[in-house]
Amino acid sequence: MRAPGFLACTVLACAHSTTPPPAGAPAPRAGGLVEHVVRPEQADPTADRWLEDQYAYLDRGAAPAGKLVVYLVGAGGKPAGSRAMMKELAAMGFATLAPMYANDYQIANVCAPARDSDDDCHGKARLEAFEGGDKSPHLEATRANSAEGRVARMLAHLARAFPDEGWGAYLDGDGPRWESIIVAGHSHGASSAGLVGKVRKVARVVMLSGPFDNRGGEPAAWTRAPSATPVDRFYGFSHARESQHRGHLRDWEAMGLGALGAAVTIEGATPPFGGSHQLITGVEVVGGKDPHGTTTASGASPRDPAGAYQFTPVWRYLFGR
Repeated sequence: MRAPGFLACTVLACAHSTTPPPAGAPAPRAGGLVEHVVRPEQADPTADRWLEDQYAYLDRGAAPAGKLVVYLVGAGGKPAGSRAMMKELAAMGFATLAPMYANDYQIANVCAPARDSDDDCHGKARLEAFEGGDKSPHLEATRANSAEGRVARMLAHLARAFPDEGWGAYLDGDGPRWESIIVAGHSHGASSAGLVGKVRKVARVVMLSGPFDNRGGEPAAWTRAPSATPVDRFYGFSHARESQHRGHLRDWEAMGLGALGAAVTIEGATPPFGGSHQLITGVEVVGGKDPHGTTTASGASPRDPAGAYQFTPVWRYLFGR
């Protein structure tokens, strides 16, 4: 029986080859895409801010990838806006969560040198949004309102409500089992994902149209900080025609991705793109859409004549599928 406060729906999805799942994860079985909608205050009654619907997906018919993807939406975005990308990831065999977190501030403004003299302003703000506690003067995020706290509570709630779906495999006590988790995001969420990879050892970091944290054009201090996650687990994807592109390249270089090889333009190339950790597209954006949105599944991302996203092979590479 499903617990109150959840919605679920099923649609057909395709199966893919995979690596073995972690202990406790279920074997693939008949079914399709399952969606759960989780209110923050239902997973944790002490949550009292950023109370938007959170989403979880898995594909019962896909061979499990053996990893959870935590997907962080961009500035001002809601998890509902990430559903297209989450469905893409579920079709690859990933269990996927999108928590609501503190993303309603313009970090480029609050951390401008003229407003905040702290060189680590970006890192402190993103760290507080991620794990809670008093780290930044620019936001107030308790543990219950933090991204990490919400991932843990979502997993615990889902594990109780749907014990056959394997969500508990991604918990370690009362916290996420980060080494079995890929953290990913778009734009502001890409920058936050990069910061998470610095402070937690995760399975992989995928940064779509980000990071873009800088002070006077120079990469923010956190990008050069020691990393809990090995640098060869970080991947980025950017559109060459968008206004933030050069900032993405500078941040990737500061994070050490340049030492792993040159950036690769995907047009005219095929997976595995020479093993590059820095992928660039110059695809023509139709309909006047912002190229910033092309790197994630969205209305700006190109589709083939059948309606499938053209970047699905790129995303499969970036996420290790």
